[in-house]
This record gives sequence, structure tokens and C-alpha cells, in this order.
Amino acid sequence: MGGGGGCVIETISLKAYQEKVGDSVMSVDTNTDTYTFVSSHTIKCYNIEFSKNDTLVIAEGANVILEGTLTIEKETVGIARITVNGSLTLKEGSAITFGTITRGASGIVVNSLNGLVMEGGDITIDTIKDGINKDDEASVGIAIVKDGSMIQKGGSIKIETMEKLAYGIRAYQGGEFAQEGGLIKINTMTSEKDDDNFVGGVVAYQGGRIIQHQGKIHGVTVRGNYTSLVYVDSDDSFDGSLFVQEEDGLIQVDNVENALGVSLNYSATFTQNGGQITISNVTGGGFSAFGVIVNYSATFTQNGGQITISNITSVGIDAVGVSVNYSARFTQNGGQITISNVTGTYYAAGVEVYDSGIFNQTGGQITISDVVGDNAFGVAVYSSATFNVKNLTVSGAEESDGSVGFVSTKEGGVVNSGSVRVYGTAIKYSKDGTSEIIPSPINNTGGAGDNTFFTGQTYYDTEAL
Repeated sequence: MGGGGGCVIETISLKAYQEKVGDSVMSVDTNTDTYTFVSSHTIKCYNIEFSKNDTLVIAEGANVILEGTLTIEKETVGIARITVNGSLTLKEGSAITFGTITRGASGIVVNSLNGLVMEGGDITIDTIKDGINKDDEASVGIAIVKDGSMIQKGGSIKIETMEKLAYGIRAYQGGEFAQEGGLIKINTMTSEKDDDNFVGGVVAYQGGRIIQHQGKIHGVTVRGNYTSLVYVDSDDSFDGSLFVQEEDGLIQVDNVENALGVSLNYSATFTQNGGQITISNVTGGGFSAFGVIVNYSATFTQNGGQITISNITSVGIDAVGVSVNYSARFTQNGGQITISNVTGTYYAAGVEVYDSGIFNQTGGQITISDVVGDNAFGVAVYSSATFNVKNLTVSGAEESDGSVGFVSTKEGGVVNSGSVRVYGTAIKYSKDGTSEIIPSPINNTGGAGDNTFFTGQTYYDTEAL
């Protein structure tokens, strides 16, 4: 097979490669099967195969350039297969291939600044599963820890299957992942109903940082109670984890089944300055499903860009497009939130603000369309939550159905400082969603305007202003 510079790729074991380059380039500890690059080196025209217990370390100060391939077909069980203390750069046409990563193992551990750089090439993982604990012994594809950082400029990272306490790419305790291009794609993510079985695709955890300048993060099917394609979380013992999305970044989820598309917890922050979050088919069945959820004092700030969520369907349990709850805060200063097709047999909502959550809309636009059915809500404000709204449109299929465009259960819970339009769906400005409170809020038909659950500017029940 052809390789960089037109060479023919030769397959060789890691042991044989060490013997070829010698101790001045790569040392070996035969007791532990640990091979260490002690000086800078370029791997070219070779496919290096790892044996069952082989591990590779790139020492501090050593810079390794990969133009060939590394192949780990054997299970990676409870070990760090590749550890980068210096630097590893993948060039166009290079590849690192893993089989199964399991029992608290890591495919690649990055400890150094700019330790892993993908200028091109492919990292492919068949399966990540069966971690032991969510902190130090989760099963991880690429772990970026403490002062380590990784830059993806191009190429692809592809994972076929993830299940039961597994992370795809995790920036942890100060580690940073910057995506400046390329693709991250995960086909199937699955977890069970157990907090210890969490599955996260691209994760900033306990002070980790993710910056998406360009490129795409794509989850095909995200399934299960504790599963999320993008997960940002920190508890009080660490500085807040963060995710920043810039103008050319894209997060895409094709199917969210009883799971989470993008989730934030505790002191985590997500800042969307541009780019797109696109989520389709949010289905709540066995467990609740959320497109974007901001939990437990976390903060989401949208300064620009787009959040697009379609086909929110509840079947026996909740399904929500954007949820802000438990003292979390969502601030929309700009950009667009577009939600369509909200329906179901249980509880489905486009936007939900719940239990002391705060949604502040100072700019931008929220549009929610096709809210249909007895258990469908456009915007729901519950249990001491607050929604400061400025530019909102909610529409349904017909006014005669049982859908609710806007509901609030807190006096002063909704304050309109701009334009709110709710039409084509039964308008129930009420505290319980089952009966309209009279008199109505200030409205275009001359309502008295002293409904204390909806205050501020005029609330319109017509499409045209």
C-alpha cells in the first residue's frame, strides 16, 4: 500500500521497530513491554502493530511525527496504550487504529502542552466501554489531562460504539482540546439507568476546556439516561469546565433517544459566539430526553450562532428542546433558537425553564413552530423559574387543539420587554396550563393587562403585528 512520499508501507511489530531504530531513538522496558521515544523521530513507511500488553510513551522533549500508521487490534484493558509527554503530530495520510478500549483504559493520554496535534490523518476506535469509575478509571479514547492540550486542525476521529462509563475525548482538570477543523464522529452511544454508567462523547470535566473554532462534532445515535454527545461538568472542588463555540463550529446530533444532546452541570459554562448546534429527533420514552439541558447553576451564553432543534416527541415521559433548571442560567444576547414539531402523548416542550432556572433574552430571536397536541407546550415556566423574554414567536397547527403556547406557574415569572406572539395554538396564559386566567396579559385585543403571571409589554395572539 502507498504511504507518504510514495513509499510502500511495511507492517512491523513495535518490538521489531524498536530493534530497528535502536535505543538512542526508542528505549524498551521488557518487564512491562513499555516502549519510549527518548528523542525526536518521524515514523514513515511503516504500519507498526502493537502486541497485547505493549504501551508507547513519548518522553518529554521528544517530538514524534506520524506519517505511517499505528495499529492496536488487541483489546486495550486497564492501561494507557499511548502516553504523550512530549509531542505527537499526525500528518495527512497517517492513522492510529484501536479495537476495544475497556476496563478503565485510555487509548491516548496527553500530558503536555500541544502534546497531540492532528494536521490530518485518522484516529479510529471500534469500541469504548466498561469504565470502572467516572474520574480516574473511566474508559477513554483520548484523555487530555492537567496541563496537556490537543489541537485538531484536520483529519477525523471516528468511534463506532460507546457504552457504560465511557468518554470519547475528555479534557480533564485543566486539560484543553481545541478543534480548528476536521471531524469527530460517533455512531452509537448507549448507557443504562445508573449514574456510574455515564457515556460522554466530547467532554470537559472537572476544569477541562474545549474550544471549537471550526470543524464538526457529530453524534448519530445518542441513547440512554446518562448519555450526552457534548458534556460539560465541574463540581465545587474544581474551576468551572467550559466549552466555547466560535463562528465555524458545528455540533450535530441526528437522534437523541431518552438521552441528552448537549448538557451542562454545576459550575460549567458554554459560550456560543457563533456556529451551529443542530439536533434532530428528541424522543422521550423510557427516560427523559433533552436537546440542550443546563443544570445545577451551570451557565449557557448565546452571543450569536444558531440552535436548531426539530421533532421533539414524548412517549410516556418528558421530551424537551432547551431546558434550564435548578438555578442554572441561559442568557441569549444574540443568535437564533429555532424549534419545530413539538408533540407527544406525555409532556413535550420547546423551551422549559424550571425550578429557579433563569432565562434572560436580551437579544436574538426564539421561534417555536408546530406545537401540536394535548401535552405539547411551546414555552413552559415552572416552579419559581423566571423567563425575561424579548423576541419570541410560538405557533401551532390549529387553535382548536389542546396545545399550550406559553404557560407560567410563577407570579412575575414571565416579563416581556419586547415582542411576544403566540398564535395557531390555544393561548393559555395560565398558572397551570389547563385554564386561562382572566383578565389576560396586556394584549392586542384590549385586555386589561393585570395577569400577574405574564407582565411587561403586549402579548400578541396574531401572526401579523
